[in-house]
Amino acid sequence: MNVCIFKGNLTRDPETVYVTSGDRKVAKSKITLAVNDKRGGREQTSFLDMELWDSSAEVLQKYAKKGDPLLVEASIRQENWEKDGQKRSKLTFRVNRFDFLGKAKANETEPEAESQNEGEGESETEPASESAVASF
Repeated sequence: MNVCIFKGNLTRDPETVYVTSGDRKVAKSKITLAVNDKRGGREQTSFLDMELWDSSAEVLQKYAKKGDPLLVEASIRQENWEKDGQKRSKLTFRVNRFDFLGKAKANETEPEAESQNEGEGESETEPASESAVASF
């Protein structure tokens, strides 16, 4: 099982692009989540790179802003590449579901759904065609 759950804050607004998948375009968003860990009286912050696909990416782009708190369920992935003859790798997280935490600002519209569930069985090149709303 490859499931991670994090509570943190967005370090910047979501970056969303549309990519071609088969004969349609789907949204792909990248975010960084700042997650605090308190142990032994010390606090450490980790910055986790994450990606979302399809309607989850669109909902996050529409309603989330830098600093917003989120609860995220994701699967971990390792990216590998080579640069200047050196092998490199980086851990990233593929968001399966998320919940908005906290209250929306008074002058903003409430999100239609409080959480998003990314379709299962997706690959990076072939995201599922639909995402279902679900909560933790």
